[in-house]
Amino acid sequence: MRKKKKALKQRPYNFDYDLEFDIYKQIEKKKKGRKAKAIEKQGIEIPNKYSAWKAGVIERYPKLINNEDFFHFLKSKLRGAKSIYDKTITVTVPIEVGVMTLLVSIEASVDKSLAVNMVATGVMATVLVSALAVILSGYEKKKTFDEDLIEVLCPKYADKS
Repeated sequence: MRKKKKALKQRPYNFDYDLEFDIYKQIEKKKKGRKAKAIEKQGIEIPNKYSAWKAGVIERYPKLINNEDFFHFLKSKLRGAKSIYDKTITVTVPIEVGVMTLLVSIEASVDKSLAVNMVATGVMATVLVSALAVILSGYEKKKTFDEDLIEVLCPKYADKS
């Protein structure tokens, strides 16, 4: 319990960003995973609807509502999430195209049939695109969380973000 209090004192505005994000990710999930069970052990109920999550955040952090400094803290978090999202797209898409081109050229130089080359390249492309989609969906969720937090806790400033 002591460690938890000390850790909260080190968090800006005594706001547990990671915990709130974990709760947010659980909204409308049918199955409860490890994170949900760990959150419930802390005495926090997992909301099944957005409105319940919103009410819980307002209840847990009433002193942060329309706090201008906290708004700027959240805005910087949002900028960071957007930046990582944009950089990921900017860097990984050309790398994926390059890797697929390289695979096609390597496979074309090896004595194999065209069909085998195309299947191998297709499988590799699918794996790469799927990995990118998973990574991007995580950043998209974080962006959405930051935007929703600003709407919930800083409605006075929400139109400025």
